[in-house]
Amino acid sequence: MSSSPSPLPVQALPMLPEHAIAQQALGPPGVHPARRIHMLLRGRYHWASLLALVGLVLGGVTGHSLVSDVYTSNGMLRIEPSVPAVLSNTDQNGVMPMFDSFVRAQAVVMRSPRCIQLALDSPAWKATNRGAAADVIQRFNRSLRVAEDPRSQVIGVWFSDPDPDVAVAAVRSIIEAYMDLYKEYDATNESGRLTILQDRINIKTRDYETLNRKINDIAEEFGGVVDLQPQITDTLNQLQALEADLRQVNLAIDLASENKQPQPDAQTAPDPLEIAAVDPVMRDYLARKRTLEQLIVDSTARYGPKHRLVLDRQRQLDGLNSIIQRYAQDYARMGPNASASNAAAAGLAALSPERLATRRNTLTQQIQQLRAQKNNLGEKSAQLRDLQQKAQNAWQDLESTRKRFEILNTESQVSGRVTPISKGETPFEPSNAGKRKQLALLGGVGGGSFGLGLILLWGLLDRRLQTSDDLRLSVHKTRMLGILPLLPDDLTDPDQASSAAFAVHHIRTMLQVGPSRGRDRIFAVTSPAPGTGKTSLTFALGLSFAHSGAKTLLVDADIVGAGLTARSEAAVHPKLGQVLLNAGYVTPQQIEMALAQSARDGRRIGETLLAQGAITEEQLKQALALQPQKLLGLLDVLQKRASLDDCTKALAMPGLSILPVGSAQIHQAASISPHALDELIQHARANYDIVLFDTGPILGSLEASAVAALVDGVVLTVSRGEQRPLAERAAEHLRSVGAIVAGLVFNRADEQDVVRSSYASLHSTRVLGSVRGQAAAVQASHSRHRPHPRWLGPIATAVAVDADSPTPPEATTAPTPNP
Repeated sequence: MSSSPSPLPVQALPMLPEHAIAQQALGPPGVHPARRIHMLLRGRYHWASLLALVGLVLGGVTGHSLVSDVYTSNGMLRIEPSVPAVLSNTDQNGVMPMFDSFVRAQAVVMRSPRCIQLALDSPAWKATNRGAAADVIQRFNRSLRVAEDPRSQVIGVWFSDPDPDVAVAAVRSIIEAYMDLYKEYDATNESGRLTILQDRINIKTRDYETLNRKINDIAEEFGGVVDLQPQITDTLNQLQALEADLRQVNLAIDLASENKQPQPDAQTAPDPLEIAAVDPVMRDYLARKRTLEQLIVDSTARYGPKHRLVLDRQRQLDGLNSIIQRYAQDYARMGPNASASNAAAAGLAALSPERLATRRNTLTQQIQQLRAQKNNLGEKSAQLRDLQQKAQNAWQDLESTRKRFEILNTESQVSGRVTPISKGETPFEPSNAGKRKQLALLGGVGGGSFGLGLILLWGLLDRRLQTSDDLRLSVHKTRMLGILPLLPDDLTDPDQASSAAFAVHHIRTMLQVGPSRGRDRIFAVTSPAPGTGKTSLTFALGLSFAHSGAKTLLVDADIVGAGLTARSEAAVHPKLGQVLLNAGYVTPQQIEMALAQSARDGRRIGETLLAQGAITEEQLKQALALQPQKLLGLLDVLQKRASLDDCTKALAMPGLSILPVGSAQIHQAASISPHALDELIQHARANYDIVLFDTGPILGSLEASAVAALVDGVVLTVSRGEQRPLAERAAEHLRSVGAIVAGLVFNRADEQDVVRSSYASLHSTRVLGSVRGQAAAVQASHSRHRPHPRWLGPIATAVAVDADSPTPPEATTAPTPNP
């Protein structure tokens, strides 16, 4: 026995392709709705077909009889986007803006209460003797349909009624009523438009006459002259001359007060404004200066005083001021006009101061009068220009309105925007013949769907797991290890036995080639509830692992059920030496000496102890009687009352041993310690290749949760007919305790589920041919080998028979190492 277990050989089985193994490991990502429906209908297709057929017939007959024959008459109106022009194109006869909205509005008008009331009052409708009561109006509205198509400029009118003559009369009445409304509206609209234009002409005429009177009143003040610009120019010239005389008088008064003749001073520059009055160069400099100053003010307000643009313009202004100052000095020193002004001032200085003062006062009064006259002329000229512009605008508006009035008055005489194309065609056959067929079809489909829906509802309400697909949907995050068929208790069919054995071998192979690649060697087999066949599966897996060459230990951890112990009839009793030691008849040293002597002599330990005089013959009889009464098992190992080797028993299959429950009682399940379980698992891992724990149902036993949390993987066994919520709760419980779910096994599946499953590779033609060809050999093998008791269960019996039967030549391969 090695502390490092040898790799497990894998039995020669038809291997699944890698993509199939990966798909099974990941679980189905989702189920197509059609597949889901098929799952719900499986086993119920005959009922679904019957109810669907009955619903189809009843629904079709009912749908066809829901409606009676109806006749539909239709009429059409054309809406022209434009009408022919007589003199010119206008917005009334041109292409209408928002034409689509206009067409839709006409369709609304045709369904308006007023239009319908006019239609019911028409002679054509009265001839039908239907009347115009409230219920008649409601039926008329329901039977009338108006639809517009702006792209084809057509409005269609349809009316449906069991009587074709009534349908024709209704269409003609509604079209004639609409045409009357449209003509009334069009005439009213044109009359109102012309009235508005005539009123506007009268208003514009009065405005023009009023403006002309105001212009004439202002012109009479200036002798009937309308253009005052020449008078303004003459006044300005006089004002400039008087201002020049006033400057000379002021200069003469200044010279007289200083009592000296004016001499040009080269050191004192005259005022630039005075130079600019007579010198165009200085005027240009000053204009540039004002422009720069305004630019500096604007730039400072926008960018701030420290901005580069403001500083650059300030430097330009400083340079220009220097130029203006130098030019003023040069002009005072050399300018020709400066000497003439001084001479004129010197001549005036000869006058007395009183006369100079009188002259200055006179000039000042004249200047003020001229300035007032200039201002008055400017205001009146501005008023005249404004009134003349308004009069011109009023005249243009008046002429435009008169022209518009003449055009509209002429174009309003032409109509033809709305033209009836058809006022109602007589129908010759029912318009709803196709609808009756459709209703029959819809009724048949609805009735058939109702019958099918009842069966689907039945499937939805049925919470039992019927197929492996149901299990995959319920526990969709866990891979499926395999499917086990439903076998009879008295298994005699070799085909069934081989198929079941192959299914178990497949599950064993899936555990070996799963994500762990054989590194997981400690497994627990559990179920949501009792009676799912988990114990039989555990036994069968143990046989399969042992058959593949793996040293396998079965551990019965189901203290309540103890099914594994009962099926194997495993009873482990304490050794005789341990019984004598527990009874106090011998000491440990005596036991060791007796064991050594027994090994040398080849005698039993009881005989050796009796020969050595360590015990009496009576004590030996008591010990032998006491030995069968004591059973060893799981609790003895966990509580360290015995070793694992002392409590295990080898079974008939080579390499297969079992650790039974022993004498453990139900109430002792609470004494199981996870720490002791972990020590047992580690010890078993060191001495066995594979360890299989058979636990109680995961939702109803204490030991199952403790074992599931410690093993390498848990196999969850669910049988057909199990409640779906129970399986879901079991998987959720395993995840909640931290267990690693190695996969699912669906037990007691029907034959169809097994055949269509990807796990039923044994049903391929090659394997079936081999199995059926060896049926006689298997039956002969049964007679040659040891019999297998029925209490093993059909699954375990099938594996045991398969292990005893000869291996087909094509299935023989060399053992594959398993870590």
